[in-house]
This record gives sequence, structure tokens and C-alpha cells, in this order.
Amino acid sequence: MSSSANPDNASDESCVRDDIDVMPITKRSYILSHYPRIIYQKHTFFSAVAMVLCALVAAFIVSCAAMILSGLHLAGERPDTFAELAEEVVRRLPALCKSLPPALMVGTNYPRQPDYCCHLEVTAETKQSADGDGRLLTTVKVINDGTQAVLLLSLRIVVLNSEGEILAESNKWAATPVTAQPHWLGPLMPGCQRHVAFAASRPFPASSLKGLRTEVEITEIRIRPGQKQIRVADSQVSPRPK
Repeated sequence: MSSSANPDNASDESCVRDDIDVMPITKRSYILSHYPRIIYQKHTFFSAVAMVLCALVAAFIVSCAAMILSGLHLAGERPDTFAELAEEVVRRLPALCKSLPPALMVGTNYPRQPDYCCHLEVTAETKQSADGDGRLLTTVKVINDGTQAVLLLSLRIVVLNSEGEILAESNKWAATPVTAQPHWLGPLMPGCQRHVAFAASRPFPASSLKGLRTEVEITEIRIRPGQKQIRVADSQVSPRPK
């Protein structure tokens, strides 16, 4: 004698049968699996920092846009006031230049001296690195044969092969107003020489390294005019009196 199971029975357990296996499930688990769930994730430290940075950037952009729009509005409604403000800024520019640090005053007080390039001897050499990994190492030698100290000297260095292909290029400061490691080398005194080196950022196949040549272009030169400097190579130290 068989009895039929009541679906509303207190056990709430039924069976799902198919051709492969039998998997018991309950009404409660079936309902919970199909009920929409909300997952709450706590913000980590890095996500909070990212949100704060995004908020600051957005606030900065909005502030700059508001300042630009207000300036354009002022220039459109009161062109006379805007012109007077521009004239006042130009009038006070010399005083502002005098208050700058010596490293920044070079660009305003000392003009370019392209004629002094004839007193500079610049030679360059490019060769493969000793590791044999296909990287290039370029060395530039600068000799100051003049009587003035070079305060600012910028060089553009280009490495080419026999087919005229550019393998590497770089801009280097051979002389700067002040000395600060690692890239500010200081002024180049009269009678002194200086070496500047740089390595290519990527290796090259051996087939493209035939007939290497290096071209150096002086893109910026400023010296201290007026007072004649003493050549370091020609100066001698006097003996101390006994």
C-alpha cells in the first residue's frame, strides 16, 4: 500500500529526478537561491584615496574654468580695466625678474651668445655597450677654449646609422647656472672640459648598427658677458711663502 506525499508537509523536502542523478532540495533553499540579493562591499584605503583625489581634481578643474570664464567676462565688459591690469603687470616685470633666484635670472639677465660657439670644441662618439646587448652608449666632450664662463649650454644629440636612420636622440644640459645632482652640472669655466653621456633606452639588432655617427647641435648658449675670466688651464697656484 502506497501513500502519496503532501507538498505542504512539514518536512518541506522533495526530490528532483532526471535521467542522470537525483539531487534533493528543499523549498526554503530554492526560494533563497532565486531571491534577489544585495552585496555590500566596504571601501578600502586605496579606493578612498582614489575617490578623494578624483574629487580634488574635479574641484580644481571647476575652479579653473570659473576663473577663466570670469576673466573673459571682465575683459568683455571692461576692456579698459583689463588693459590697465596688463600694463601694470608688464611694468612690474623687471622688478619681478630681479627678485628671482640666480638660477632663474639667467634666462632674463643674460642674452643668448651664439657667436661664442666658435670657442667651444664639441666632439661625440657612439659605441655599443660592453655587455653586447645591442644598446648604444654616447659620450659627448665639450671644451671651453674661450675666456668666458658658459652658464647655460644645451645640446641636442642624434645617433644615426649608415642608412641615415635615427637610432637615438636626446637633449642634454652640458652647463647650468648652478650645480645640483644629477642633471645640473654647473657652469663650464674657461679652459675646462666636460663629458656628457647618455645610453639608448632600447637595444638594436646588429644589422642596424653599421656606420654609426653622432651629430651634436648647440640649441642654447648663455655666458656671463663683460668681465674677463681667467682660464683655469693657464692659471697657476703660487707657492706659499716660508
